[in-house]
Amino acid sequence: MQLSYADRLNVAMKHAKCSRQMLSVGLNISYQGIKKVLDGKSNSMTAENNARASNFLNVSGFWLATGEGQMIEDGIESYASHTPLMIDKALQVLDAHLEVLAPILMESGRDVLKKWASGLATRTEVSATLSALQLASQRMKK
Repeated sequence: MQLSYADRLNVAMKHAKCSRQMLSVGLNISYQGIKKVLDGKSNSMTAENNARASNFLNVSGFWLATGEGQMIEDGIESYASHTPLMIDKALQVLDAHLEVLAPILMESGRDVLKKWASGLATRTEVSATLSALQLASQRMKK
């Protein structure tokens, strides 16, 4: 019997020691969106989000999307177990030093957006910076 998409995503998350919140932050997808997929209320993610999830969780994108082949392909660098831990540690640091970090994040955001406008920043840099700013903003509202 083949696993459902939700089952495969759960297996991949367990492999990477990744919580729903960590996956949500790592993919810049709402927690509710991740929850719907994991609860089986949505059959899959978009192709882009599936690719991002497989990269983030360090599993085969083809396996995650279809259930075919190996979950872990030969030659995939094994850093997935560190990624969620780094995000969790970053969240702890952000919470502990939010008042000091907020202005720094704002300045960093301005710099990255200026680089983007000049064609010098990658989409990944912009996405990561905007995610950090969004997270800081949400946490400051608490």
